[in-house]
Amino acid sequence: MYMAPPYHGHERIFKAARVGNQNGTIPLVGHTSSNLKESIMIREMLGIAEGILQDLHNDHGEVDTLLGKIMDSEDGAERTALFAEMKSKLLPHLEAEQEVLYQRLKAGKSEESRRYGVEGASEHSIAEQQVEKISGLRNPMSDEWTAELKVLQDLIEHHVGEEESTGFSCARDEFTKEQLEAMSQQFRARKARLTTGVA
Repeated sequence: MYMAPPYHGHERIFKAARVGNQNGTIPLVGHTSSNLKESIMIREMLGIAEGILQDLHNDHGEVDTLLGKIMDSEDGAERTALFAEMKSKLLPHLEAEQEVLYQRLKAGKSEESRRYGVEGASEHSIAEQQVEKISGLRNPMSDEWTAELKVLQDLIEHHVGEEESTGFSCARDEFTKEQLEAMSQQFRARKARLTTGVA
């Protein structure tokens, strides 16, 4: 069973990473043999895991950045384009995560894992409905569109906060590090098929 400290927010992790690394980043992919052990040790100290948990964390960061750009934009065409990009990343992420991780958590050994699997799946459904609601609105510069985007942003922020604490903890309790790595491959493959429209 792979155990790591609980995750406490990406801002703190990246700040800590910059302190401990000359170029300001923790190498997340393409490790060289000389820094692999150091990187794994830093990851475990900071609660960052390899495998599907790292994939999910990376996706969360991308979506969060895009939502921030949309909110900051004062141009309707730019908002529309950024929203389309965000949607193309978020929806495949939600579906692949549902199939690869949440279904397994729902069948987990612990009551907490099973409960979180159901709760997380429900939150996914609400986020998907909110995305579709925004997609049906015509004017991305309207107060209504902006308000509905803020609702989506808040939903995702809440979901990510729980997922990267409770959900990641449940996954670490339920699965070995090797299983998390295998799930990463399944998640990436499924997300790629969904992104290209191949079910």
